[in-house]
Amino acid sequence: MFIPTSILLLSERIRHLIMNTDYLKKIRKQKRVGQQELSRHLGVSRELMGKYENGKAVPRVDLLESWCEYLGVELRIILKN
Repeated sequence: MFIPTSILLLSERIRHLIMNTDYLKKIRKQKRVGQQELSRHLGVSRELMGKYENGKAVPRVDLLESWCEYLGVELRIILKN
């Protein structure tokens, strides 16, 4: 199935508007938690964790809640208004 590049780029921009993945990555690094450690805790691959942090994939809400809880961050801070 062919998906036009413009739609793919728009989809990526929408993901970044919805979720502040850069902030989650920053907090993870500040707390000295590696992607491998966090991905094990969440039950996902390290590769998928990287995609979440880079905005290439969007985690389920329950996974995002666990992610925030593990890092000690409120979910409302992560979700952009």
